[in-house]
Amino acid sequence: MSESKIGFIGAGRVALRMLGGWAKANQMPAEIIASDLAPGVLTRLTKAFPGVRPVGRATRLRRPLRARG
Repeated sequence: MSESKIGFIGAGRVALRMLGGWAKANQMPAEIIASDLAPGVLTRLTKAFPGVRPVGRATRLRRPLRARG
């Protein structure tokens, strides 16, 4: 799953569980972005998984992700 990209609208328990499972299986997506209305939820997710890029609004998740470079 290393080349895949995923976005979470809502960065709570489900996102934590999914990312935890992928991390345990050594199958983390290449790019992960997350949005949540509660800033504390995003903070918790990014502390647990530093590779997650938080975005302020869920509308940013609708656009195709582009490779950084």
